[in-house]
Amino acid sequence: MTNNNDISYLPPQKYPVALEHVSISGSIKNFLAELIFELDFHNREDKNVEILYCFPLPNRAVVTGFEASDAGDSVSALPDRANDYDRIIEESGAACKLELKEKNLLELALGNVPAGSQMKITIRMQMPLELDDSHAILRLPFALAPRYVPQTYNWTDNPVPSPLWDESVHYSFQLSLDVAMSEILRIYSPTHKIVSRELDGITRISLGFPRSIPDRDLILELRLKKTIESQCQAFTGPGSTAAAGRLIFSAGFESPSTPEKNPEIILMLDSSTSMTPRRFEQALEAMELALRALAPGDYFNMVTFGGDCRMLSPASLPYNRKNLNAALEMLSNAHPNLEGTELLQILKVVDKLPRKPRSRRSIILISDGEVYNTHELIHYIRSRKNNSAIFSLMVGSSSGQSPLSFLSEYSGGYCEILHEESSIAETILRQLSRIIQIPVRDVTLCAENAEIETPSFIPAIFEGDVYSLFFKIKSLAERPQIILEGSLRNRKFRIKAPIERSTDNRLPLLRAASEINILEDCDTKARESAAALGEEFKLLTRDAPLLTVHHKTPAELASYYPAFRMVPLILGSEHRRHYGNHQELMAAVHEKPALYGNNFLMKLLATQQADGTFADWTPLAEYLGIPLPRLQQQIDGLLQQHPGIDHLPEHREMLFALLALKELPENRITAPVRRKIMSAIDCLPERALLLEAAGFNCTG
Repeated sequence: MTNNNDISYLPPQKYPVALEHVSISGSIKNFLAELIFELDFHNREDKNVEILYCFPLPNRAVVTGFEASDAGDSVSALPDRANDYDRIIEESGAACKLELKEKNLLELALGNVPAGSQMKITIRMQMPLELDDSHAILRLPFALAPRYVPQTYNWTDNPVPSPLWDESVHYSFQLSLDVAMSEILRIYSPTHKIVSRELDGITRISLGFPRSIPDRDLILELRLKKTIESQCQAFTGPGSTAAAGRLIFSAGFESPSTPEKNPEIILMLDSSTSMTPRRFEQALEAMELALRALAPGDYFNMVTFGGDCRMLSPASLPYNRKNLNAALEMLSNAHPNLEGTELLQILKVVDKLPRKPRSRRSIILISDGEVYNTHELIHYIRSRKNNSAIFSLMVGSSSGQSPLSFLSEYSGGYCEILHEESSIAETILRQLSRIIQIPVRDVTLCAENAEIETPSFIPAIFEGDVYSLFFKIKSLAERPQIILEGSLRNRKFRIKAPIERSTDNRLPLLRAASEINILEDCDTKARESAAALGEEFKLLTRDAPLLTVHHKTPAELASYYPAFRMVPLILGSEHRRHYGNHQELMAAVHEKPALYGNNFLMKLLATQQADGTFADWTPLAEYLGIPLPRLQQQIDGLLQQHPGIDHLPEHREMLFALLALKELPENRITAPVRRKIMSAIDCLPERALLLEAAGFNCTG
């Protein structure tokens, strides 16, 4: 979440929330999910509005379609690489834009929605399920959590999406998923009450409460009748890009494991204020289990971190009773009070710690994953020169959209997600077993009787885990075989499976999405390749938002900028249980708490009109600490000092708006306000004089 010292996260109560309902439908087949999100908006105001809604994108999901419908007119989206949305709105047009703001965060903008009108947004997604030896898991991240952003952050060059939060919302979610897989023994959810119905060979899943509040991630676990065996399917269609395959396998080695000798393990515990008591309790339990599971001969260190960090020792210590007791004592004194999750800088500090010779360093990271600089983190991990693999444990009801899974994978490690029913002991021990077994990293993928293109990235492979790899097919002959192999010391790893032809035309698209996910966080050339793939398959990418343009009559369009409205998000269930109100929450996740209950900007925005001026001057007078009549006199005095400005009501209002603008912080929330006011002033002949009267540089 943003660190906006003058921002209230309560929505303007005088305006109705434009989002009324979200419906999620789709199907699960062949370990792939195809989802349709339908969002119903209704502008119940008497003015045109611009609506902004931020919501999470599931890990490894890809947006394959975006449509906007109003009054029977349905428009399909096209890539918006030229950023035409802003231009259209500035020209009083109507458009909708879907943008990938972070690795797993979508921002939907509906521009110039006419007063009283309704809109339906349809977003289509596809994603592979998470797999282990006996489960297929669908994780839908309904909840977003406030994220810490330091006060020194550069908002101008690197804007971070800043949703509004509320303790309750007036829209709900509805779910209807058809599961068509004969391999399923049982379907259940550890997070929600669900209802299953058998219909003509499929199982239809819906939420137990038909109109549910989206306050935590939805997890569906599909228990399989038997463990997953190696399998490879391929779809070949017309065109050179319409052929792709998917290999699913469980990793096994031909020789028994030889445990790593004397590993060096750095244990990192997130002690930021976003770690609620329940999260921190889980994290402490996992950390203590990890400490107690280390072995003599190991080296270790412990770091608690948030906005800064505390270390057990300047260098790793040998594992013995004395050092274990010191670590446990440090753990007993740990509290979630170290401000925000400044993970990037802490990782840089940890990477600079002196390394033990002849020991392989691994990092165990326990966190809620609520970070703000996702792309910077991933770029740093991929550019590191050391081989310190990160093994993450994510805790919390909104961990499904965290970037920690990508950080772990790109570092050569692995990520586990804890939910309410997870066994903490089993989870941390699985991670430790991965650390000591030494993974296979340099893996090759090739084929017999087929020509394929290897994926740009293959993760480290750990014994006992299940993996899914997409790859491009150039040609297929008779009886093709896929071969994945690697070796490490005396251990050999080899998977060989027949390539079965499939009619599943989603494989090429998901192969492209997998490559885009890999390439987007690399260098400029790789990002260009990702953008080209997205354009070829008409997918949403980081550099190409999706845009719909709507043709309205002049009477339907605002003659000026529409009023700006943000759809509030409900606080996650953990945050609502722990924090009594928004003031406590926002003070907890920010570097410096603000007066959230008596907020200048909130009061000011509640009175902003469509032309950028404000109907009530009282909030600014209260903020400046002067009576309202005195503020009015000062504005009249400024006008008298500039004879070229007529004493018209609109000039007084615009001068007031400029004075208010000077008091606003520059960030994502205030950007639409700033755009409105400055665009309005640009249309006036007295522009330079008004800017000068308000104390602005008249050339800016």
